[in-house]
Amino acid sequence: MRDFLRWSALQECATPDPFDGVARIWSESHVSEDFQISLRLQSLGWTLRWATYSNNGFEEGVSLTHGDELARWQKYAWGCSEIIFNPIRYWPTRGPLSKLFRTFLWSNIPPHAKFGIMAYIFSYYAISLACTGSIYNYVLVGMFALSDTFYCSSWNVLFVCLILFQGVTNVVLCVLRYRLSLENAGAKALEQIKWIPFFMLFFGGLSLPVTQSLLSHLLSINMSWTTTAKSVVKSNFFLQVPRIWKRFWFQIVVSVIIMAGMIVTTTAVVPVQYRVTSIEAIVPLSMTYGFHLLWPFVLDTDITTFTF
Repeated sequence: MRDFLRWSALQECATPDPFDGVARIWSESHVSEDFQISLRLQSLGWTLRWATYSNNGFEEGVSLTHGDELARWQKYAWGCSEIIFNPIRYWPTRGPLSKLFRTFLWSNIPPHAKFGIMAYIFSYYAISLACTGSIYNYVLVGMFALSDTFYCSSWNVLFVCLILFQGVTNVVLCVLRYRLSLENAGAKALEQIKWIPFFMLFFGGLSLPVTQSLLSHLLSINMSWTTTAKSVVKSNFFLQVPRIWKRFWFQIVVSVIIMAGMIVTTTAVVPVQYRVTSIEAIVPLSMTYGFHLLWPFVLDTDITTFTF
């Protein structure tokens, strides 16, 4: 998917660069340059439409490894954070919200478009909340048996997500292919079902990396990304394990600590009044950090194919 932009629109949305004052169409100070220019154009009254292409067009953004895809998600999360917020160190002088986001909120963009854009942006914050929200839920529901009606437990959220994203959306897509009379709709449906465990693991293990990216922007901690790999480099089990540890050590250590703590709090070591026995507390936390622990290994083809 690519953008085709009118030259007069690009000239109108050019703004001075905050570093050198030179008017630029393409922002040099944003990670998500295309998203930033999209908001500026829509705030100026321009209408944007999706332009999709088939037959393997525009494939330069395809990730060949799980590491590249994770880097893309972290980059997108950082981009959404910089669209909304200024780094915390600038809050005393510039305020929490960025100038671009304030302009976007008060612009004449149609309400449905605003809601759609904000739904996309805040989806990254929803993903990031899983790693902390599941811990809060474990303490509140498991240890203190919180049952107030104002609180929506992680169990309810998990159940809805499983039904909606792993169930309804897959059924709807299969029905759509059938209704459009596409070739091999039955084979595509079976293939889609086979991908469900993969997507559960992939999205289940995104919370900590996305949180890292969001917090890094707010705390002005530098993060960098390279271009995606153009070809798959063959490796083996013994080479990949040290690489995985070097990149994912924090995620692995945190997951092991949380999982170990969860196991301990379900045993007789903990006083009975604080012992956790509710599946509504155990299942969401174990799935969240279980996925985080498995993510670096199961999605690495050099590990799962046992290439030595």
